Amino acid sequence: MITLGIDIGKSSVKVAEIESLPKGYAFKRFLEFPLSNDPTKDKKIEIIDHLRNLVAQYHSTPVQLVFAIDQDQITQRFMTFPFRERHKILKIIPFELEDDVPMTFADSIFDAKVIRYNKKTAEVLALATLKENVQDRLDLIRDGGCSASVISGQALALSNLLEKWYLPPPEQGSEDTPDLSDQDSEEVTHILKERSGEILLDLGHSGSRALFYDEGRLVAIRNLDWGGQNVAQALASKYSLNPVQARKEMEKKSFILLDKEKAQKDQILFSDTIEEAMNPLVNQLRLALFEVQSQFHLNWVRAHVLGGPAQIKGLTPFLTRKLEIPFNLFHHFQLISHLQFEADPRTEMISGTALGLALEGLRKPRNPAINFLKGEFAVKSQSLEQFWDKWAYSLQLLGVAFVAFFVYASLRVSYVDEAVFQADSVLKDQAKNIANKRGAEASPSRLRRFLSQHKKEVRALEQARKLIHLETPLDVINRLSQELPTNVGLEVKDLFIDEDFVELHGDVNSPAAVNQVQLALKSLSSDNKVTNVRAKVAPSPGRSGFSYRIRIQRMGEI
Repeated sequence: MITLGIDIGKSSVKVAEIESLPKGYAFKRFLEFPLSNDPTKDKKIEIIDHLRNLVAQYHSTPVQLVFAIDQDQITQRFMTFPFRERHKILKIIPFELEDDVPMTFADSIFDAKVIRYNKKTAEVLALATLKENVQDRLDLIRDGGCSASVISGQALALSNLLEKWYLPPPEQGSEDTPDLSDQDSEEVTHILKERSGEILLDLGHSGSRALFYDEGRLVAIRNLDWGGQNVAQALASKYSLNPVQARKEMEKKSFILLDKEKAQKDQILFSDTIEEAMNPLVNQLRLALFEVQSQFHLNWVRAHVLGGPAQIKGLTPFLTRKLEIPFNLFHHFQLISHLQFEADPRTEMISGTALGLALEGLRKPRNPAINFLKGEFAVKSQSLEQFWDKWAYSLQLLGVAFVAFFVYASLRVSYVDEAVFQADSVLKDQAKNIANKRGAEASPSRLRRFLSQHKKEVRALEQARKLIHLETPLDVINRLSQELPTNVGLEVKDLFIDEDFVELHGDVNSPAAVNQVQLALKSLSSDNKVTNVRAKVAPSPGRSGFSYRIRIQRMGEI
């Protein structure tokens, strides 16, 4: 099964194509469709054209499409529930978030990402977004000729690169998770402070996202109002460049100097310009780190960076120095065992969200994907739609034929009822005229008895007439004596008559006389056949014996 993760960004549309394997998946290819920098052009039309061109490549291949809405359109809260059942969690989340989020239940869609279980409780990242956000994304997808199987969130999908998405949520009671139930408050605080925290920083074109992890599990997401365009605007303002030139300069030549002592003046000026553009990101990220650290008692041990602006040389050492946390580029391609195309550093940096969306489509029910296609947006059965598209005309013809058959059957029943009524009337008239039956005596059951009795009488009369004209055995002997030859010395020693069969045993003067007897019997036979049978008496000495059986007609003309 082919799955496409489609990340619709502000500067480009990125597509990751993966194929599900018995063990894992294969990353088959990555596509990027840049969007115009011209502010006079409608980016929505560009996106629709790119989607149509993309889906045309898979017109004959079953494919699952996974999209995302912008992460800044999703509200998330960390919550703990005293039960583990997912359906219960989804039912109660809208009421738990009612006072925390500025949206009403009727206008919102809710989902939940289970972080881990702790005995009978569940730690959950509750999510909510407005229905209009989902509707806008669906309209864009449908205009592009696509059909979405899943609509998730950008950061939620990106988290698949760092989490073990193919496993169910972990249990808090595992060996590598400390049990705090028997500890006093000081020990609990000490243990909690030792829990390792991890950061995944996704730098985008117009906005960025910071994902925070507690022991490898996503616990918080923060949207940062900073993107690569901040650097491009700073360069454009400093060097009087147009936005397109400034963006190219940023992508190809941007850097941050780590040691300015040996650098030239123009290099220092260029680096300082980028550093100044990066300071808002650092300030926002520092506040988010303090907030999440105080909420979850985490000790930050590492941070990963990806996205287009992550290619700025010297960025990770700059962030490490500013935030005192080791930052490194996130080389997630090293985690993929089946990479089926030539990868370059830029592709690795910009493909994260698209790949995460594709992986979201491979999730199992034990740890399901975040999907805002719920309620009125729920995905209908594609197989049913495909079946209808293929067989709609035939089914319509079948429906017309069924209606026609139903009308025909109704008319036929009506005609039969009318015929039965007329037959009943005729039967009563005939019963009155022939059998002299009237009223209750002319009922169908009594008429049947009358006809049955009449038929018996007719059959008895027929049998009597046959018996009257039946030949007696003496009549049969008389016919035999008239037909058999008289000059052959015929002597009948045994004669047997059984209904239509006659059997003769006797002897004559010579073998030639036997033939004469046989011919005579043949003329008497009703079927012109004479059958030799076993002799019951022996012929006299010097004479020729015969034993024949024939079938005769004993009934006379009636």
